[in-house]
Amino acid sequence: FYFLNFFIIYFSIYFVNYQFLLKTKKYFKIFTSIIIVMAVFNLTKLITYHPYQSLYFSALTTKQYKNKFEIDFTGLSGIEFLREIVNVNNKSKIYIGVNSWYPLWRMKELLPEFDKKRIVFVFDDINKADYVYSNKIFNVNVKKSNKFKLNESFKIYKQRIIDDLIIYEVHKKLEK
Repeated sequence: FYFLNFFIIYFSIYFVNYQFLLKTKKYFKIFTSIIIVMAVFNLTKLITYHPYQSLYFSALTTKQYKNKFEIDFTGLSGIEFLREIVNVNNKSKIYIGVNSWYPLWRMKELLPEFDKKRIVFVFDDINKADYVYSNKIFNVNVKKSNKFKLNESFKIYKQRIIDDLIIYEVHKKLEK
């Protein structure tokens, strides 16, 4: 649906232009009201989804299908997660594991220098991590493989959900 955006905009503008040229008073007020309501609805959805505008057309799907597709394929949630984790955690070193196929380490470059030094990515043994990030993009079928399965020492710390879509989730290691 994302690629239909151009055609939707084109025909909408054509229709609005046609209505303004007609200027029949009976229909002019009705169409103007409809356009204003649609514009307000559009703006509220865009504000809700920001910066994840690629999710905009997911409102057309049912709840059962929303989380069956890759949601954050651009990786925007990675920097949101890293910025939040350095703000809520005052440790000198924060160990982070990645439980998805997405290379989170690239987002580290967008942090200030002080925070870059605090973040340590755990690649060899995910059990050494304090937090485990996942944007639900996997390179295997997670129903048939245990590659991305976490053990019981990790519990869900946070989920970023917009309009019933799980953007990312963070698991935190339980203190012993």
